[in-house]
Amino acid sequence: MSYVNCTKFNCDDKNGICLFVPKIHPRFNFRSIKGVFIRCGFGFIERVNVSRQGYFKSATIIFRAGSWNKRNSTATEVLKRFNNSERIQITPDDDKSEQFPDEFWMVFVNSRDRNKSVKAPRPKIQFVPKPIEKVTRPMSPT
Repeated sequence: MSYVNCTKFNCDDKNGICLFVPKIHPRFNFRSIKGVFIRCGFGFIERVNVSRQGYFKSATIIFRAGSWNKRNSTATEVLKRFNNSERIQITPDDDKSEQFPDEFWMVFVNSRDRNKSVKAPRPKIQFVPKPIEKVTRPMSPT
C-alpha cells in the first residue's frame, strides 16, 4: 500500500482506526497510554503497541473495527479532522501532570501499513542434535 492508501485505510471506521503518537515520555507504559485514550472516549481500543526510539517512546493505538464512538461530539469531530489529514493534540492526565504542565502528545493517523508496522518477526527455533560422545575404553592389560 502506498502512503495515501494506508492513511485512508487507517482512518476508516470500518477497518478500525489506527493512530500514531511519535513522542511519549518514558514514564508512560502501554497501560497508561491506553488509559488516556479510554478517558478520551474515542472507542474500544483493541491494542497499543509501544516502541522505544532513543530516550522517548512512540505508540500505535489500534481501535476495533466499527467501534469509533459516533455518539460523542468530540470523537466525531476528531474523526472528521483525521479524514481531512489533520492532527490533534492530547494532554495526558496522569498523576505527574503537575511536574510536566506543558506536556502534550501529537496524534496522527498512522501512515504505515498496520500489518507491517505492528507485527514483530517470529523468532527462529532450531533443534540441535545432541553430539555423539565417543566412549573410550581403557586398554586391557592382557
